[in-house]
Amino acid sequence: MNITSIHYDESTGAFVFETTRGEHLFVTYDSYLRLNIHAPAQVSDDVACALREEDQHVRAYLVAKRYALYQPRTAADVRRRLRRESLDEATCEDVVERLKAQHLLDDADYAVRYAQDKEHSAHWSKRRIRAELGRRGVASETIEEALRSLPDAGEDEALRHHVKRQLARRDVGNPNDRQKIIRFLLQKGFDYDAVRRVLSEEGADE
Repeated sequence: MNITSIHYDESTGAFVFETTRGEHLFVTYDSYLRLNIHAPAQVSDDVACALREEDQHVRAYLVAKRYALYQPRTAADVRRRLRRESLDEATCEDVVERLKAQHLLDDADYAVRYAQDKEHSAHWSKRRIRAELGRRGVASETIEEALRSLPDAGEDEALRHHVKRQLARRDVGNPNDRQKIIRFLLQKGFDYDAVRRVLSEEGADE
């Protein structure tokens, strides 16, 4: 491999090695110091292989970093995104761990914020929050810890929000409408006994 020039790219925070074949290989600062290469230079096949591996790793990190900064993500989200680049598992895990070390990925913080937002703004049940966080790859113990951060009255408030909306739209005196309301609330993940209790408290006794 013949290296024609080396320059620092501020947008990526990496050094770029250009070759006579038109390659642009990204290298971290630490690797740049370790390799101690100055252009123009001809490097061995082993060094060329190491440069290409480094380039793949740096590019994977840049993809993952942009993805994680665009909006909050879980570690599983980032792994799925990296797999779309046909990267090996070791590279994916190295990148994920690097993002965690930089506090750009934190499943515990993500789960707490997600749970609080969905319960307060979207009026989700804890059961639905638990299922969705699980689908996003968050560990079960992390999910349960996030759910414990929610206020005790939060589930009731979310349920009452949906009950009031349903009562405004349907005739609770009609048995069919009442059953539709109950089915709707159960599908939202609320407990059957809690549904009946809140309906009663809102004056919708059977």
